[in-house]
Amino acid sequence: MKIKQMLMGVLALGCACAFGENTKDGESSGVAVQKLQTCDFLLNKDFKKDAKYYLCLFSASWCPPCRAEMPRIAKTYAETLKDDPNIELIHFSCDQNDEKALAWAKEHDVKFPVVKPNGGNPLDLHTRGIPHLFIVKADGTLIEEGHPMKLFTDEKLREYKSERGVSEMTYTDNGGCTWSYTDNNNEGSLTITGVRLQTPSPVTIPTSLNGKNVTRIGDDAFRDNAMIIGVTIPGCIVGIGDRAFAGCANLEELTILEGVKAIGGSDAFRWCPKLKTVTLPKSLTFIRQRVFRNGGGIENVNVDSVESYMSIGFGTGSSTPLYSGKACLCVNGERLVDLIVPVGCRRITASAFNGANGLRSITIPGSVSQIGCCAFDNCSSNVVIRFANDIGALTLERNVAGGAGCPTIEVLSKSGCPFLGWFDKDGNEVKDPFHSPTPIVVTPRWNGIRKRHLR
Repeated sequence: MKIKQMLMGVLALGCACAFGENTKDGESSGVAVQKLQTCDFLLNKDFKKDAKYYLCLFSASWCPPCRAEMPRIAKTYAETLKDDPNIELIHFSCDQNDEKALAWAKEHDVKFPVVKPNGGNPLDLHTRGIPHLFIVKADGTLIEEGHPMKLFTDEKLREYKSERGVSEMTYTDNGGCTWSYTDNNNEGSLTITGVRLQTPSPVTIPTSLNGKNVTRIGDDAFRDNAMIIGVTIPGCIVGIGDRAFAGCANLEELTILEGVKAIGGSDAFRWCPKLKTVTLPKSLTFIRQRVFRNGGGIENVNVDSVESYMSIGFGTGSSTPLYSGKACLCVNGERLVDLIVPVGCRRITASAFNGANGLRSITIPGSVSQIGCCAFDNCSSNVVIRFANDIGALTLERNVAGGAGCPTIEVLSKSGCPFLGWFDKDGNEVKDPFHSPTPIVVTPRWNGIRKRHLR
């Protein structure tokens, strides 16, 4: 099947992936290389002939999801895969013609081989949607396939860069905990993949085992481990895998120490119904989507300061620990039921207070000029969003208080004059800008204060 014919249904599907069947039985060692050499290459045709794994990417410049993924893929390949002898990435262009395919490749300065549109599909890999990634062994065996957002990740690539299938090792510490781990060969560090406990206990992820530093927690490492009642993650951890602690039914307390910069694994602490206390370090800058979803029990989120919490970037959905509906930020042991955003803060990040129904009010100073998407999503009318009377023009990203959210919005009076309403740049009143499905810029007005007095 020609690639162009293969993608006839893609536009109608909005580039959503659906999978066909692919041959899974290898033939002989090196068969993938033999077949790939028959392709008509557009760029970088001298691909690695001795690689153990081939990542076959199908995408096109006209596909928005493909365009979103390509900068990350090109950067990761150039920085970590280009000189790795075990793994090769080959891009099968699904563009309309060679010129567009080449222009797109040069736009991102790709270092990996690019097969021309209709330049051959000798491994007989078929997908009804793009972007799509196939991982194939040198003998032609298809190992797995899916969206590159899932398969082209640091965690997943490490499996192949450091010899997929390497057996786990174990180490029993003085406390009787038996840790399982794998060696990140080229990095000189370890990934924790699990622990066996003798009794229900809190655990601290070790900083080293057998003389090697521990830097990562693997996908599903502690999933459904009912023996863990508390966990401390040291600052040396640079990667927390997908579902790393998902389903830990008796996990009550999570402490992340200074130095950890991101919780990058989706669903990392999902389905932990007894999780009550979460401590986040000042160093944390990102929490991925759905990390704390379906927890429901978090009450206290300990942070260094409100400022440090406001500096965290959140993924979509229930990435914030405040999403439980019961939680409040705690600073120096004080529960901030009435939270005051610090003066000087310019932006409320996306999803920052999504589902934060444990709060009574959030006071926003005049320094804030931008509020991110879904910042107050799923907040009930019991939560008051109170704007200071020196608030100016606000850029509101879409659905600031969308979803099931309907928080109470207040603007303090100014010079004795009550708040009149929100107005767009043309002077038209906007009744409910916080539920706007598209970005909007609004300016407040107070009854009795002339427009020209507003900054």
